[in-house]
Amino acid sequence: MKDNVRIECTRTFDLTGRAGCHNLFMYTAQSNFSGNKYPLQWISRCRDNGFSVLLDAASFCSTSLLDLSAFKPDFCVVSFYKIFGFPTGLGALIVKNSSDYLLKKRYFGGGTILMALTDTRYHVAKKNLHERFEDGSLPFTEILALQHAMVAFETLTGGILNVQNYTFKLVKKCAGRLKSIQHTNGKKLIEIYSLHDTINKDTQGPVIAFNLFDASGNVIGYSRVTKLAKVFNIEFRTGCFCNLGACHYFLKLSDDEVLKQFDLGHVCGDDNDLINDKPTGAIRISFGYMTLWEDVERFLKFLTNFVDENKETTPTKHQERESCSVVIERICVYPIKSCAAFEIDGSWPILNQELLYDRQWMIITARGDTITQKKHANLCLVKPEIDLTLKKITLSYPGVDNLIISLK
Repeated sequence: MKDNVRIECTRTFDLTGRAGCHNLFMYTAQSNFSGNKYPLQWISRCRDNGFSVLLDAASFCSTSLLDLSAFKPDFCVVSFYKIFGFPTGLGALIVKNSSDYLLKKRYFGGGTILMALTDTRYHVAKKNLHERFEDGSLPFTEILALQHAMVAFETLTGGILNVQNYTFKLVKKCAGRLKSIQHTNGKKLIEIYSLHDTINKDTQGPVIAFNLFDASGNVIGYSRVTKLAKVFNIEFRTGCFCNLGACHYFLKLSDDEVLKQFDLGHVCGDDNDLINDKPTGAIRISFGYMTLWEDVERFLKFLTNFVDENKETTPTKHQERESCSVVIERICVYPIKSCAAFEIDGSWPILNQELLYDRQWMIITARGDTITQKKHANLCLVKPEIDLTLKKITLSYPGVDNLIISLK
């Protein structure tokens, strides 16, 4: 091959096809981790050097036009769910007619054969490609819904090119705003994971992956960010997004570090966001044709909750001289686990070396199961208030009547 192809994770592969055998090169048109787009010109370059090409266009086609008359992979996979949002679990394998002979199934399911023997391992597959690959009963109700999804999509958007232009404007403007957010000491709040410093339509899709950092430069765990986001009715995806290669590359995680994280209890999909002060995943926001700039503004406003968190302060000379003087500005107790704090006004009893009523109770269901913020993030909006004189605790929550419980 005249020039090697450079792909994600900055690895370079020699794509000189081996004579006498089938060579397959598979790559994604758009990373679902970072939104980085990869050149569709790779398809012809690989095919010219003896390779068949399988293009993963699932993320790409959700907001971008793929012209298969200009770029001609042998095989292409798309997800209708990612394009329309409904129906779920439905996609397509698009096969070039001249390449279907390469697909040799080693198994068969119901409806895909003409005959089969029971005592000998032998069967005859149906002749048409789609009949050979559609094992079992088709999801015919989902396929029927797909027709309506296509009509609705075209009616609402005016076509995929409109979606591509609109979502690119959103991601470009949002990324610019994110990069501008800093702590007052000048340190960054956000690190965006991307292969490119600048954003253009050919190299970036409407996806941003990032992590937050406090004012001291420490990573803020994505699980904690997610729980607070739920209180503001904001949803985003966290972790590695089922893309371990890009995740480990951008987070600079070696195989040894990943194994150590696993030994320490981290598994895919859990809430262990930081191990030895290193993130195990990231936060991802995505933009679609239904995303409004008002949604983006609300998200940007939410991020201000983390500005100047854990800010380092430089002591003045007076503070250095009076370093032995300690002033407690306020005291809070948390009577109910996962609920808000109750700020003490004045003195407060200490019992058995603990503040009275601190972490005294938990909320449980009718079956006796405990409820925490891990399952119900809105618990942090439950505000307790204790009256020692009347020996009662009052629980308040936005939009509902207060609950008063006697402490006698």
